[in-house]
Amino acid sequence: MAENAMPIADINAAEKISATLEDNFRKYATSEEKDVKDISVIVGGTGLAGMEFLGELVHRKKNYVLNTELMKN
Repeated sequence: MAENAMPIADINAAEKISATLEDNFRKYATSEEKDVKDISVIVGGTGLAGMEFLGELVHRKKNYVLNTELMKN
């Protein structure tokens, strides 16, 4: 997890995470070959920021044709 971690340290980091997620979701939604690794996200923390982040992921998923069954607890 550490090698791909993107900590939410400040507003610039949050914007970078947001852009990366949008890119990955868009690529997945429009690709011929669906590779779930392209949209896999691990939230390493269950504090307030982690919970808010998960809520945002669920909200963003609705903007793309993503299979809800891929979402795991």
